Amino acid sequence: YWSNTALLQNWVEQHQCLPNIDIERFAGGWQLTNSSGQLVLPEAQYNHLFFNHHSSFLSLESTRARLNAGDHYFINLSAQKAGYLSLFQVYEDGSTGVLLENQQVSKRTNIEFPDKRLYDGIEALLNQGQETYDTNIALLCPHKIDTSRFEKLDESRLSTDTPGFGLILRYLEKCDFVMERLSISKT
Repeated sequence: YWSNTALLQNWVEQHQCLPNIDIERFAGGWQLTNSSGQLVLPEAQYNHLFFNHHSSFLSLESTRARLNAGDHYFINLSAQKAGYLSLFQVYEDGSTGVLLENQQVSKRTNIEFPDKRLYDGIEALLNQGQETYDTNIALLCPHKIDTSRFEKLDESRLSTDTPGFGLILRYLEKCDFVMERLSISKT
């Protein structure tokens, strides 16, 4: 993942490795920390780290990419190889919840989340009344991954101490992954 970001491509070219970086929300921006020091990125610069990432073995597509508060949408997942599928949602503040945990899938499996027969979809919510974005990330891994540190997303809000995106980054080298970012506007 990092080697595809404009921010770190130069690093990889020069050092032939990926840096070990922790990411946390900090003072209205994001703090990237490693053994050499810290870098605080304003929101606008950090947003350039996110883009719609694709994989030849896994696809993720929401029924709507631009949403108004209160809209509902579904996520369509397609796995082209066998493995364990997990789906996460990362909020603008960095908190992360798990929607689907280690569901074993076979080659050519299609899943719609949530199940239309049981739910109206995932509701788009504002962040304290302000426009926001959510990032959906699907992982297809050869083995089960530890999702115990993430809250299971349901109809309640995440607690304020929910782990963030940095924990998911640890799995990206071992798993196929896709991500998409959804914009949520005021009605």
